[in-house]
Amino acid sequence: MMWRVIPLESRDAVTNLATDEAIMESVGSGGQPTIRFYTWTSPVVSIGFFQRLNDVKEDNVVRRQTGGGSIHHDPSEISYSIAAREKVFPKDIQQSYEMICKYVVDSLKILGMNPQFQPLNNVMVDDKIICTSAQTRRGGVVMQHGTLFCKESDSKELTSIMDFGNFDMQTVYHAMVKGFTSDKKFVFGHKTNEETELMKELIHSKYGTQEWLARR
Repeated sequence: MMWRVIPLESRDAVTNLATDEAIMESVGSGGQPTIRFYTWTSPVVSIGFFQRLNDVKEDNVVRRQTGGGSIHHDPSEISYSIAAREKVFPKDIQQSYEMICKYVVDSLKILGMNPQFQPLNNVMVDDKIICTSAQTRRGGVVMQHGTLFCKESDSKELTSIMDFGNFDMQTVYHAMVKGFTSDKKFVFGHKTNEETELMKELIHSKYGTQEWLARR
């Protein structure tokens, strides 16, 4: 199986979420399994599909298609998404989280850390969360995305890359590419024209609308 890796790119929150769904739909239609790395152009909070908007006390908010809780995103952070047919992953939800989060674990080991997976969806270092992820399954496809915290936090529950060294973003990104692809054949690539058009449609019909944001 040949994977496609989309290199690190910086996009606004709505575009990032629409891109992840467009790629998921593409994989469901026979497209290449894909790993994408991205950052956020401005600070934003993403909320899970089942969350109530009124429970979030923030101004800049977007709603994900995946479940889970609120995640604060910052331009200094690196996020990933991975989409492939269900047969690539374990049927058990927790086992599939563990399989994918192991790529994050391997990435952090390259940087000299001692990370561990903590069910259901977190990667920990020194008993603090350094990466959290969310997943959805639809149309025979698994899509998971997650954020690696790279900015120092005041939270006692979180840690970041910067707590373990003065790593620049490119160093972290290259470690993530190695961690995610060490067991795969892959080529670097970009979105297809069809994926780009679907992304634009999803921005205007879904992720960029108040109806989607306030659906709960």
